[in-house]
Amino acid sequence: MKKKKYEEVPFQEVDENGETVYNIDADAANADWIRAARLKRKAEQGDEEAAKELEKRQNTKMVRVKIRRGEIE
Repeated sequence: MKKKKYEEVPFQEVDENGETVYNIDADAANADWIRAARLKRKAEQGDEEAAKELEKRQNTKMVRVKIRRGEIE
């Protein structure tokens, strides 16, 4: 079994507006991981539509926390 490679994402960073952002790794693929695994299997077999859907889910962030002037958004 292959080991998965995970991308290291900084927990805390400053966005383009100068606001502090805490990254919580939650995207649509994580939320529905069974569906994502099925899409990945189909994509690896050459299904372009499945590859597009998987990429869309992986790039759809579900949680983002911003701290603005001491308030949590």
